[in-house]
Amino acid sequence: MFLPTDLHTSRKSGRGADRRYYEVMVLTLELPDSIAQALSSPGETDLSRKALEALAIDGFREGKLSQYQVSQMLGMSRTETEDLLARQVDLYDYDPAELRLEADLLAASPGNKNHS
Repeated sequence: MFLPTDLHTSRKSGRGADRRYYEVMVLTLELPDSIAQALSSPGETDLSRKALEALAIDGFREGKLSQYQVSQMLGMSRTETEDLLARQVDLYDYDPAELRLEADLLAASPGNKNHS
């Protein structure tokens, strides 16, 4: 019987790329096939990867995970992680006034060739 709250967790040990051992949580999510098919894109076979990426992106968006933690979670390089996040989240959420101030300071700096 499917219940919307069917989420199972367990713990196991793992070893990261840096060869250090750590504890990991294993999540098992049970979905009816019709919902899994609806969530999958044509030709996509790894819905679990899509769910892991969504969890990482959500954690980053909420400020609970750093870009480095997302990188670790997904086994991606820094640039791959930045590319993924840039497609999903406003990575550089700067105030326009801050950007203008930075641009003005840069323009006025002695090392600027256009500085008069």
